[in-house]
Amino acid sequence: MFATNFTDFVEEFLMPMANRVGMMVVDEGDILTAGGILAWADLGLTLDLAQLDVLMAVRAPEAEFGTPCDQTETMVSTVASRLGIDPSRASRVTSDLIRQGLVRRAVSQQDARRSVLELTEEGARLVSAVRT
Repeated sequence: MFATNFTDFVEEFLMPMANRVGMMVVDEGDILTAGGILAWADLGLTLDLAQLDVLMAVRAPEAEFGTPCDQTETMVSTVASRLGIDPSRASRVTSDLIRQGLVRRAVSQQDARRSVLELTEEGARLVSAVRT
């Protein structure tokens, strides 16, 4: 029988596997620790992995994506570059996260013509919970 929701999927499939190996490869290049999987389920996250990736890319304060972090502000183009995805895809996923209240747009302190992305308190809490 197949799981009918994400929590069941985590309990029936991901957690047993994660317990065996100590971590779980969820999707190509995406690795969650067993604790991250539990946090994801406990928080009742309805995010897909692309949205979680974008949250991580918005949050990234240092070179977590293999390139030096020479920018202190994160824009949609920064997210696209960090994740190696098309800018239009980064923009669509970012817009979804803004609607969910996990990311907000702000005016750049370096150039008022630019819009930057920031995690909301809820977005930061979710990223922190999944990363631990």
